[in-house]
Amino acid sequence: MTSTTKLSVKLLVDTKANKVLFAEAGKDVVDFLFSLLVLPVGTIIKLITKESMVGSVANIRQSLESLDGTYFLSDQAKVDILSPKVLVPSLSENAVFLLPTSASSSLMGMNKRYYRCSYNYNSSSCSNYVTHVRGAQCPSCAQRMTPELQCVEPNSSGAVQAVGTSKGENGLGVVKGVVTYTIMDDLTIRPMSTISSITLLNTCNVKDLSVLQEMTVDLGMEEGLQLLKASLQSKTVLTDLANMTSTTKLSVKLLVDTKANKVLFAEAGKDVVDFLFSLLVLPVGTIIKLITKESMVGSVANIRQSLESLDGTYFLSDQAKVDILSPKVLVPSLSENAVFLLPTSAWSLWTATSKKYYRCSCNYNSSCHNYVTDVSGTRCPGCNKNMTKQLQYVEPNLSGTVQAVDTENGLGVVKGVLTYTIMDDLTIRPMSTISSITLLNTCHVKDLSVLQEMTVKLGIKELLPVSSA
Repeated sequence: MTSTTKLSVKLLVDTKANKVLFAEAGKDVVDFLFSLLVLPVGTIIKLITKESMVGSVANIRQSLESLDGTYFLSDQAKVDILSPKVLVPSLSENAVFLLPTSASSSLMGMNKRYYRCSYNYNSSSCSNYVTHVRGAQCPSCAQRMTPELQCVEPNSSGAVQAVGTSKGENGLGVVKGVVTYTIMDDLTIRPMSTISSITLLNTCNVKDLSVLQEMTVDLGMEEGLQLLKASLQSKTVLTDLANMTSTTKLSVKLLVDTKANKVLFAEAGKDVVDFLFSLLVLPVGTIIKLITKESMVGSVANIRQSLESLDGTYFLSDQAKVDILSPKVLVPSLSENAVFLLPTSAWSLWTATSKKYYRCSCNYNSSCHNYVTDVSGTRCPGCNKNMTKQLQYVEPNLSGTVQAVDTENGLGVVKGVLTYTIMDDLTIRPMSTISSITLLNTCHVKDLSVLQEMTVKLGIKELLPVSSA
């Protein structure tokens, strides 16, 4: 689909109250709404701009963009956080076509595609590499990695099966296309029915049917972006749209103004800064799960709740629901330690450099080279032997070529030999004595005697509010 393509949504409007009661929409619109849950926070900040964000999380992205390259472990580390890749096999790129390409480019491997070196090896080292990026350069022979592999996964019976890359008879996406859906003003989504629609009128306290008016609005890229923004800020998204057209702890030193009862800034190391930057790649749906619907501003949490509540008969597959609720984020530079302060429901989603892929250990059967799995011991469909030969993942770098990920220098985003200043609004910069003194003046501190140093310990309980800031 092109950026000029529009989707139609029928709205039922209470003209007297100037309020949208609910909307009627098809699969394409519902797939788009559900796809918002897998967009990383940093991508959303880029899309709707810092000024439109509630809270301070946008300052984390701005700090990352402003930080000089000398403070990063590698150039790729910065790119990994600013442009994370989310694996959502069930979604097609059409699901997010209403958003700019910077959003759709965040979703990769939508058909769960893997590639190997095009060299017809038998015992060559080329067989030790795998990538999601078609055309990547093989680190062993420099040829392009273009032959597509089939992903082998356990099925419900415990056996294994080759997972194809075709759309299948039902196509891609999340929900089925033969059903029409009701979307409430606060983005609660449910299957449409005549009886439920009549009941909704009563729920919305409609007394006079003559004030109701049907309105059809077209959703394009501009409207899709506005819908995303409104979902994070408003409880009346459709009305707005219509009117528009662990136990481990980390230590952080705080400088507190005891008179004003205010934190001026904090002093923190690599572990805390890596954690803050890692928040940018968490999908929105994951954050909703972590901090609960009640703690969210806006209506986007209702999309996740609707997805969880929707009966399985409306999904194209069971996997489609899992893909949205538990998306996989590819951030090679980060380790799971970067998010260990969050519950396992957050960091277990991450696919970092520790991610392992396996192929069949058989070298004489060429068909065995066409399969890959991330579960060691999975049976090879080609020869029925166990797939235990570990592969190295090949990741693109800044030059456009690719390289095997190197973990010898450690993982993370920033270097650990420095200390960093974290402002009360989560702006982050390298620490220096002179800049700290300047900050005191910026914070309008006149009496140094009211300043007090305080050390606090950060764990899961303390850092969950930060993820929603």
